[in-house]
Amino acid sequence: MKKIPYCFLLLCIFVNLHSQEIDPHLVTQRASTNETKEIKRFLALSKKQYEEMDFKASQKSANKALLKSQKIHYSYGIAYSNFYIAQSLFDIGKPNIALQYLLAAEKEEYSQESPILMSDIYIKRSNIYSSLMMPGKAVEIQKQGFKFINKIKDKKSIVLQEIKAYNNLVYLYLAENNQDSIRFYLAKTKHNINIIGESRVPTEEITTNYNLIGISQLSNKHYDSVEYCLKKSLKIAKARKFKSTNFTYLIWGDMKKEMNQPDSALYYYTTALKNTQELRLTKAYPFIYHRIADVYQSKGNMEKSNEFNAKIIDFQDKSIKQISNNQEEAVENLITDEKTKSKTHITQYLIWFVLLTLIISILIFYYFTGRQRLIKNKINIQNSIIAEKEEKNLSLEQKINEAFDEVIRLAKENSTEFIKRFDEVYPTVIPTLLKIDPKLQTRELTFCGYLYLNFSTKEIAQYTFVTPRAVQLRKNRLRKKLNIPSDQDIYLWMKNKAMDHN
Repeated sequence: MKKIPYCFLLLCIFVNLHSQEIDPHLVTQRASTNETKEIKRFLALSKKQYEEMDFKASQKSANKALLKSQKIHYSYGIAYSNFYIAQSLFDIGKPNIALQYLLAAEKEEYSQESPILMSDIYIKRSNIYSSLMMPGKAVEIQKQGFKFINKIKDKKSIVLQEIKAYNNLVYLYLAENNQDSIRFYLAKTKHNINIIGESRVPTEEITTNYNLIGISQLSNKHYDSVEYCLKKSLKIAKARKFKSTNFTYLIWGDMKKEMNQPDSALYYYTTALKNTQELRLTKAYPFIYHRIADVYQSKGNMEKSNEFNAKIIDFQDKSIKQISNNQEEAVENLITDEKTKSKTHITQYLIWFVLLTLIISILIFYYFTGRQRLIKNKINIQNSIIAEKEEKNLSLEQKINEAFDEVIRLAKENSTEFIKRFDEVYPTVIPTLLKIDPKLQTRELTFCGYLYLNFSTKEIAQYTFVTPRAVQLRKNRLRKKLNIPSDQDIYLWMKNKAMDHN
């Protein structure tokens, strides 16, 4: 019975479409200079409003551009209008509707001829599948997007698009805790940033990169490195007046929680929540609520813990109720948009777009309804991820993984073969260090190898049969020999020097 309204609506749309005649001469109508200028003005305004985190205003401006573009069949305007609407909808927590607009943008003639726009579309599609708890599909979509990046002719544009894509892949692999892939793509991102310089990298991408490095260092318990990266991210955001800092504070809270400092963790989580609320990034609420609830539980404050768990459940309830409203709103908007145009302009495209809208919306509705039944006292969104593992890994990544495991094993065994194998796997590290100080001895190079592999002081002491104090003294002597500044993290210095050599 629930499907009857959808069938009736679809039947009405078919009857309405086929009752109208299409003038083939008007289909090829071209835009005048004044009309295209006005459309581009709305698109520029939409982009500016999005960068200022005013998502609803950005969506409104893009909608105006879309209506005007559809009237004159201006493919450039239709493509970018749909894309800007999609990214605003995604950030206000409507991924299902956003996906429909992305598909509309992708099918435009202009999009098919613009590899930059197509790569942006695939990045955003990957983001949407990730938010819908489909990480395997998200990775697959993102990797497909590289075929468009490879078609870009401008070198700088290639580098910038790759930085976006690599950042996204690191984020996706973090959800799977795939450390080898995380290191692989962080290194690629670092290489690209070095090519064009930090100042030329968009604020969102450079701050995200530092945040992702911070998360990677957090998994290795290198807290000083984490703090360095997060401070760097906030410094850049402040200098460029970038408003979105919730991700940075969220990581900071995770670090304090791991360090068993619940009060500090609560402060950073609350700061992240405040920034999220100011920017109305509703899709991030459950992640922060969950962390705050966990901290209160660790403090023994079950009343506050239950309060934030209840917020998660309430948020999920509202999300499920909105899905039905969103799908009806999407269809209504499509019909309204078409009514503003001459009846002779209607094409068969609307039929397929509406069908796709209904199918995707119904599937997502049933997905969330089934998932809601599993929610009881505590929700852990990350634990509900439905992993879709790739059947085959890239041969290059397989070789890197095998070599990395072998080097780690030799290091832990304190084997004399360690430094030889390390030099084979990471051929730029030792030559770079010897250029700085040709007198470095084998045991010192071996110690550098341990640092490059992110072994902590305690681990190095354990595997080399010395005291932690002795390891710290070696670090200090090494700083003097290699002229490492006292305020520079020695682990990051090792990574950066090897990358600079490339």
